[in-house]
Amino acid sequence: MSHSPIDDLSELAVQKYKTRWGALARLMRADHSFSGRERHCAFLNLKGKGFADISAVTGFDFSEDGRALVTQDWDFDGDLDVWVTARTAPRVRLLKNESQNKGEALFVRLHGNGTTTNSEAIGARCEVWLKGDKRPLTRSLKGGDSFLSQTGAWLHFGLGRQAEIARVMVHWPAGESEEFTGLASGGRFLLHQGKGLGKKWEPPIDKIVAKNEPLVFPSEPESARIVLPTPLLLPLLKTSEGVAIEDSELKGPVLINLWSETCLPCLSELKEWASHSAQFQDVGLRVLALNTDQTSEGGTGWQGILDRIKFPYSSNTISQDSLSRLDLFQRSFLDRWLPLPVPCSFLIDEQGRAAVIYKGPVAAETLLADLTLLGESRETLRESAIEFSGVWVGRVPFDGPKRYVSQLLDHAKLDDVEQYYQRYLTAARKLPNPPTGPMVEGLKTLAIMASQRKKFTEQVDYLEEAVALVAEAPDLRALLREARERAKEGAEHSLAALLEKVTTEPKNGKAYLALADAYRRNGEPEKAVENYKNALRNEPSLFVAAGKLAWILATHPSPSIRSPKEALAIANRLISLDGGKDPNSLDLLGIALAANGDFAAAAEKATAALAILTEESAYKKAVALRLALYEEGKPYYEGGEK
Repeated sequence: MSHSPIDDLSELAVQKYKTRWGALARLMRADHSFSGRERHCAFLNLKGKGFADISAVTGFDFSEDGRALVTQDWDFDGDLDVWVTARTAPRVRLLKNESQNKGEALFVRLHGNGTTTNSEAIGARCEVWLKGDKRPLTRSLKGGDSFLSQTGAWLHFGLGRQAEIARVMVHWPAGESEEFTGLASGGRFLLHQGKGLGKKWEPPIDKIVAKNEPLVFPSEPESARIVLPTPLLLPLLKTSEGVAIEDSELKGPVLINLWSETCLPCLSELKEWASHSAQFQDVGLRVLALNTDQTSEGGTGWQGILDRIKFPYSSNTISQDSLSRLDLFQRSFLDRWLPLPVPCSFLIDEQGRAAVIYKGPVAAETLLADLTLLGESRETLRESAIEFSGVWVGRVPFDGPKRYVSQLLDHAKLDDVEQYYQRYLTAARKLPNPPTGPMVEGLKTLAIMASQRKKFTEQVDYLEEAVALVAEAPDLRALLREARERAKEGAEHSLAALLEKVTTEPKNGKAYLALADAYRRNGEPEKAVENYKNALRNEPSLFVAAGKLAWILATHPSPSIRSPKEALAIANRLISLDGGKDPNSLDLLGIALAANGDFAAAAEKATAALAILTEESAYKKAVALRLALYEEGKPYYEGGEK
């Protein structure tokens, strides 16, 4: 553990400090030691001859990482009990002093006058003189006397057997000394500055009531049911042969189950589900059982096992990488990071998101009951996550994939980060109310990754989408300006290379297409139009170039660039090739028709495109906005009305 930055407050020094704290937190969440199994210790004072370690004899040497220690007569029986805390569980322990060899004790509570001495009497020193002793017993009242803890204000004096108090002196912080009378062994007394007489104090509860029953820890449950208040898209899964399990296969309700041939609870669970196949079918619940044994040597008989129990659901194997993703996925929801067990199951909703995680076997009745949670509000899901009543003090946080992505980053799985955020954004864009915060976080992360690969054009695209999602985003706008500058510099370099390529390969239509795209990104539409035409002259079947050319000619805000009739001719040609079944071609034809003033025909084509675009998306919304313009008798221009 590094020390806190004191002199060097540079960004690098602060980041190193935060990184080490993060690494330490990860160790603790995975049930590792905070700093080397620092057990509590107890030492016996040998009266001038050193100290003896009696930790094991007293029972202080617990295996957890010990931290704070407080002594207090918790049960008011005259001796000191001990509270200890630790970094690892159990976090708090009470050690009751049950010694039968007890002597007398005196407890004193000091109170200052509030003027020359603070009312809590911090800094005062109390001396108890016993008859026959030449030195007093001394205790001082401190504002802090232990690491991460504070012993109570009562001062304890162990008097031994048959001890008689001669006098009690208090030395107050301002220098005054005061003798108190009326104190006797075995009692508790309040000493108020200036009174000179101890006032006896009785505990507020009976000693019998204060006695605690032995603490009995509940046994470790065989299974855990974890309801996620915010369902999250499942990671990409592959079979052990490397075949991806498509997202379309994971549209719920579906239960993803991990099992092993050597796991008896797994087999019992699968048999039970097989016996409930009719009920599962009635409610539309599918099961995909993924065998984990193919990820190591042996384990080839899993299919035979399923055949013998007449397992009626889908089955396959799962790759080691997919198991690793699922392990990090389930850890991201919990503060205690335990390895993924078998059996383990994930209940997936219709959007491909994990809604409930089951660690250990889960009964068919539980699955059927939890199906009713799919599609419920986050408030309902949070209430279902606990088994006791209560009142929540705050709103349900909207947790996106950030914590799962953090797990991937911690394990250097950068490709998985990019892949997951791409899938997450694709799914989020289709939602009626996309989650703005997580989407911006994902776009920003992808922009940073694109910048690291020097893909500045991609970075600009990601940041432009992020800026469009939030009204006030000065940090994102600053990043976008910087990215645009870098993209422009990169475009200049790429233009030089592309110009050289078309010079050496004058018949290469794809090279002209790439050059036209570069000019378009660089804000030079005239040159873009020229080179899109060059691409088509050399390769007439480059329909991508035709579509981009028609778009510029129909939508560019400058009349000197627009050519509506030429755009309409190209759009009609594209429609004749695809038979009017492509929504993009229909949308383009509608734009070209509107540019030529035929708004009724344009509206007809936009309506046809919308009929094909069944799923909600940003593109569908854009087509709908264009349709609204046509119905008002207005053409669509890129960048707004002109």
